[in-house]
Formats: sequence, structure tokens, C-alpha cells
Amino acid sequence: MIKSIVRRMLLVQIFSNLASIICSFIDNIITGQFLGVQSLAVTGLVTPVSLTMVAIGSMLSAGAQIHCGKSIAVGDQKRVDSIFSTNFLFTAGLSVLICFLCILFRFQLGAMLCSGKKEVLSNETASYLVGYILGAPGILGTAILTPFLFITGHGNLQMVSVLIVTVLDFILDLLNVLVFHGGLLGMGLATAISYNLALIFLVIVLIRYRVFPLSVKGYSWNILSSLITSGLPVAVGIMSATLMVFGINRILIGASGEAAVTVFSVTYSVGNVISAITSGVGDVSRSLSGLYYGERDLDSLREMFRCLWRYSLVLCLCIGCAVILFASGIASLFVSDPGEIKDMITLGIRFYCLGLFPCCIVFSLKGMYQSTEHPVLNNIIPLLEYTTFPVLAVLAVSQINPFLGGSVFFIAGEVLTLLCLFVYISIRESSLPWQNDAYMLLRKDKPLVPEKLLQADLKTVDEVIAFSQTAEQFVRENNTSNRISAHIGICVEEIGVNVITHGFSSENNHFSIRLLLDDSDWVLRFRDDCNPFDPTHYIPKDSSEVSGIRLALAVVRNANYTYSLGMNNLLFQFPSALSDEPSPHPVKA
Repeated sequence: MIKSIVRRMLLVQIFSNLASIICSFIDNIITGQFLGVQSLAVTGLVTPVSLTMVAIGSMLSAGAQIHCGKSIAVGDQKRVDSIFSTNFLFTAGLSVLICFLCILFRFQLGAMLCSGKKEVLSNETASYLVGYILGAPGILGTAILTPFLFITGHGNLQMVSVLIVTVLDFILDLLNVLVFHGGLLGMGLATAISYNLALIFLVIVLIRYRVFPLSVKGYSWNILSSLITSGLPVAVGIMSATLMVFGINRILIGASGEAAVTVFSVTYSVGNVISAITSGVGDVSRSLSGLYYGERDLDSLREMFRCLWRYSLVLCLCIGCAVILFASGIASLFVSDPGEIKDMITLGIRFYCLGLFPCCIVFSLKGMYQSTEHPVLNNIIPLLEYTTFPVLAVLAVSQINPFLGGSVFFIAGEVLTLLCLFVYISIRESSLPWQNDAYMLLRKDKPLVPEKLLQADLKTVDEVIAFSQTAEQFVRENNTSNRISAHIGICVEEIGVNVITHGFSSENNHFSIRLLLDDSDWVLRFRDDCNPFDPTHYIPKDSSEVSGIRLALAVVRNANYTYSLGMNNLLFQFPSALSDEPSPHPVKA
């Protein structure tokens, strides 16, 4: 089941992450071809502003991924709904504030972004910024909706929004330069309109399907604080990248002027598109790590990483080799005339591809560390990866060749960060990173694997019945009453037989059961990838229908159901001692 989940999520996340970068890529191509090198430099100078918005959206999205995963692990659907309302309402207010401030202080921002060099360049930067910033609601909104679409199994809608953004931006950009003969203001407006229309599409779909209840009463400052705290490492990473872009632009514009900035800007733009792979790896790691860590499922956590790294290697080799091979042609999309600038852009793109797989490893580890409570480490890694190592590398290499300096920033940052991380893990765990699960940096004061655990992946009714008998014996052996062990056996058999008999539609379906003793409770978790079905709120049409499910619900202390990541998750709790057993879970008639 884990392989199919990782494969499906990774594919959709990679395409989804293109939404935040594809417009910049298209803008740069059309700007370079129709408006010239100076205008292309302007789009690069505005990158820190776009990265700031991406940082905010990614921070809130990452926080939602982590807390939704943990809430789903314990079956708390109400908290998931409250996370949605809090995220959506806060983002709506913040995007309006960002638009107002950036338009009001556009000339000051333009002068700051281009380091006070050339008044014409400063004014053009301010002009592009005004058009672009109007897309803040769409840029932030599409980012924060991503985890909720995945939770409800509608991740494919995010890919549709990507297509909307891509096609609209391309059409509007061409209309701007060919029909209206507009400049940078029109380019910015084209991007803004594309993002906002994509957001409107997602909102309409969410309303139609009634995926999440949007409620002002559901807004919570405590939840917002938790989302920001958990997602802060992502924001730190992107803001570190913002500082990196700002710092490298200042170094290069001082060393060789606009030409060197253009080389860096194009390399960075192309690299962002390719890095949809690495961002997707980080998103999947963050989402699933929160889920499996909350369930104390070390085996699934370990299997998830094996799948992520295997798929990452294949993707990086295939896409990286293709980009390296066609790097010169890609450079021609931005700069048509042959010369040193085009040659250095080609070299920069090839250097970038060499850092993809190290970046995938770093991103996967960062995603897990966020979900497993390593706040200090999560905030240090981005500073090394995005700011310290890249800026120092550009500063050193640009002394030899300014154009080359803008080409080595990515590979230097990722490789040196990975080496530092490996050294830290080896020292802390007294083991090589890939041995004894050392790379997970699990807390020694909080063992992840429970001492009393029984789990299995089942395919047939016979396997379910056999597991039911094993579970009863397992519970009795741990000093639990015969009555409770019998209740657990009933639940395993009734739920398991129902899923396999009525839920399985093909041999590709998966069904897993996990039974563990957590403090004073037995926790029984069922998970399958069949069609959504909530047994805790299902009302049968007649008294004979699904009597087994009703029987199972009647003997549990607590039952919670959630549907997320294309999976049904059903959680039952039982007391470990008969004297602690309260009235059973109420069943709706």
C-alpha cells in the first residue's frame, strides 16, 4: 500500500508544485524574447517578492500537512475542518494586506530590489511589481488548498489548476506583447489574472463538493499559531532562498552588471521548474511522516523513505539527463543570440541538474524532521542550504568569473548541506546515517515502536479470520480480559470481511490492520484504499444490512473515521482492563 501511496502522491505533488513556478518560467521566456535582456533582469530582481509570498503559502500549507496528518492519525476530523477554516480565512485577509502595502510602497521596493542602480531599472521593477502583486490571493490561495485537496482524494484538481495557470499565463503574455504592445506591467497582470482564476476554480469545486465546511466559528488563533510554528522551517527555507537571491544579485550586479544577473536569473528560473521534483519529495515526506509518526509506525516510515529515494533517483536521472542534453536549446528560449551569456546559461543549467538527487535526500529528511519535532535542526538546515553555502560559493567563484559564479549556487548549497547533515547524524547517533535508522534521528526518550504490536496486510477473508484469532490470543497474552479480547476479535473479523467482500474492486486494492497497546488503551486501526465509506455514520436501509459493522461499533469504547490521501482510516479504542470499560460507542439507528 505504501508504494502506491508514495507513487501517487509524488506524481501529483510534482505537478502541483509547478503551479507556483511555471508562470515565472513562462514570463522569463516571453520577456527575454520580446522585451530584452534588461526586462529579463527585472523579473529576476522581483524574485525575492515572489519567494516571500511562496514562503508564506508554503509555511501555512506545510503546517496544515503536519497537523492534518497527526489529526487523521487519531481520527480527529473536527480539528481537520478547523485547520481548513483557519488557513483559508487568514490567507484571504493577509493577501489583501500584501497587495495594499506593495502597491503603496512600489517605488521604494523597486529601488531596494535593484540596489539603487539606474533609475530606469528601478521604475521598471516597480511597474512589474504592481501587476504581479495583484496575484497574491491566487498565489497564496492555491498553495494553502493543496494539502486539503490531497486529504479528500481530490489531488488531481490541483493538477487542473496548474494547467489553468500555465495556459492562461502563456496566452495573456502573448496578448500583452503582440496585441496590446504592453510592457512589464502587462506581464505582471497576466500572471496575477492566471493565478486568481485558478483559485476561483478550486473554490467553486470545493463549494460544489462540500469538501470542507468553511466557518468563521471554526477559525482558531491557537490553531494558526500551531500551523505557523510547525510550518516555520519551510518559510525559513524559502526566506533563506529569498536572501540568497537578493545577496547573489547584489554580488553579480556589482561584479559584472546586468549580464551576470541575467545568467543567474535564467538558471534559477529553469532550476525552479526542475526542482518541482525535490519539492514534491519534501511534501510527500512531510505529509506521510506526520501520519506514520502519529501512529508510531516505524516500518511504514522506513518503507516510505525507501520508496521516496528510489523514485527520486529514477526521476533525477531521467529528467536530469534530458535537461543536460538539451540545456543549450533551453537557454535559447531565453537568449536567442549566441555568445558568452547563452553559453554560461547552458553551463549553469547543467550544473543545476547535478544537485537534484542530493537535494531530494535533503528535502525528504527535512520533511520528516518537521513532523518528528526537530525545530532547531529544521531552521538551521535551510540557512546552510539556501543562504550560507550558495552565497559563499558565488562570492568565491565570481572573483574568477562572474558568470560562472551565478551557475554553481545550487550544487554547492545542496552537496555541502548534505555532507554537514551526514556528519551531524554520525556524531549524534554514533552510527553512519544509513545504518540502524540513524538518519531518522528518533527521540530516545520517546520510543517510536510500541512494545505490544501486531500488524498485517490482508487480501482474503481467510487471512482476516486467521488474524482475528491471532489478535484475540495476542490480547489475552497481555493480561487483558477474555471479554475485551473477544470484542477485538469481533471487530477485526466484521470490519475486515466487510472491506474485502464489499470494498475490494480489484486485485490492486490494499487492506491493513494494526493493533497496539498504547498506555492504557488497545488501539485497532483499519486502513484501505477502497471507495470512501464511513461506517460510524452509515445508516442502513433495513435492519439486516451491515449488521456486522453495527455489532463491531457496539463493542468499542471509541470509534473515529477519516478519509485522507485516498484511504479510509478507521480507528477503534478499547480499554486494557475490564474495570476501565465505559459505555460502548453509540451507534446511529
